[in-house]
Amino acid sequence: MAAWARVLIAVCVLICCVRAATAEGAEFGRTGWRGRVNLRPQDRVGFLRFKKVGSTTVSTYLMNRTAVCINSCAAQGSKTKCVQLSCLYTTNCSSCAELRSPAVANRQFCYPCYHLPIRKLSQQFDMHAHEWRTTHSMELADAPHLHLLVVVRDPYERLLSEFFFIRPACNQRKTELVTWLKQYTPQLQTAICNGDFETFATHPDSHATNGQVRQIVDYEFVTDRPLTAAHLELSLRLLAEASLVLVTDRLLPAGLALLDYTFSAETAGMTASMLLNRVPRSGESRQRVTSWIKQDSLRDNLTADTDLRRRVMKANMLDDVFYSEAVRHFEAAYHAMIALTS
Repeated sequence: MAAWARVLIAVCVLICCVRAATAEGAEFGRTGWRGRVNLRPQDRVGFLRFKKVGSTTVSTYLMNRTAVCINSCAAQGSKTKCVQLSCLYTTNCSSCAELRSPAVANRQFCYPCYHLPIRKLSQQFDMHAHEWRTTHSMELADAPHLHLLVVVRDPYERLLSEFFFIRPACNQRKTELVTWLKQYTPQLQTAICNGDFETFATHPDSHATNGQVRQIVDYEFVTDRPLTAAHLELSLRLLAEASLVLVTDRLLPAGLALLDYTFSAETAGMTASMLLNRVPRSGESRQRVTSWIKQDSLRDNLTADTDLRRRVMKANMLDDVFYSEAVRHFEAAYHAMIALTS
């Protein structure tokens, strides 16, 4: 039996075990989608942002529609600066007048939410929770709670997006993209610049392979030791713990409606159709494509190549399983929302 076939069988067994454990209420924390969330001043929405999954669109929608801001701000002289750099969203924006404005530009005044691994995200929240507990006298039930938001994308589409996001750096010297390009080995940099997507997406030294599993288990830049079934198991458990799992691309409009329902106080009493009507039409909710990204004719060919997709997905099997589970979590929550709003 081929090695990849044995891995596939092991993965299938693992998924069944994880699903059974979650069904039995295994102690993974406060797991899964629980309906509407009443965000208190001490609570935070922790956004686990994977690379190239459409997280900027989701973040902008979250701030514009749910009246939360990112971080808290404090005045320093004539300027206002962020108190801490994290991906924690809060309703406690009273200390920063700029963040109370509906304008996107002002809402992003404190917007240093990068692609933090879950370990650092948890550390940031623990710091906030400790500070809150030391300055407030409260019952245990009033302790700050972290609501984890995870956004996942089809692995092949995510790989294409990252590949074509980085490629313009081959002709540049001083941009953010050059930093992204130099994170890869010289061999992979050459592959990117030569348009060799398959090497970029399948090479063992490429941290783009199984990128979403890598990021959620904090294994992104480890390429000398391969990902294992244990990493996949951990990724699925963390996914099951998330308060909300969204899937972008074709499911993005429904996902934004679910995000609106979950965290926005304004949507109480709305039906599912009313929530969907609040979502901007396709394209309106997305950020403008960065000016350095140009249309690349190679992309259409790679998108349409079914044999290439099959080879790439064989090398990204863990991400494929992770994505399938994310879709399952999302669809279960979305159907529950429809039932609750009928």
